[in-house]
Amino acid sequence: MSTFLRKSPELTGPYALAMLASIDADQARRVECGIVRFGRDARSPATGLHTNSRHEVALVLKGRVLIETENARFEAGPGDCIVGSPGEPHATTGLEDAELFFVLIEPTRSV
Repeated sequence: MSTFLRKSPELTGPYALAMLASIDADQARRVECGIVRFGRDARSPATGLHTNSRHEVALVLKGRVLIETENARFEAGPGDCIVGSPGEPHATTGLEDAELFFVLIEPTRSV
């Protein structure tokens, strides 16, 4: 699986649910979650691309970010879901002040 973006669907009515992503994590070894802030033009990493050993799922809470991989570039805004695979090189840049809620899922086997 490679990094992809799911745009937030329009939800209507008193209750609505939309599944944005599904990951086969093979019995996750560890799950972490948090919030990250990107100021305008802030970039992680500062240069190039980085990788890690975990699945990454992020929901943009406010602002806009640019996600870059070796093969694609995505702009994401409030309500958009970003999903990245273990070992995939990527970088994130704040296009404006932005906050993202993220979940990191470490699989039990090496990727």
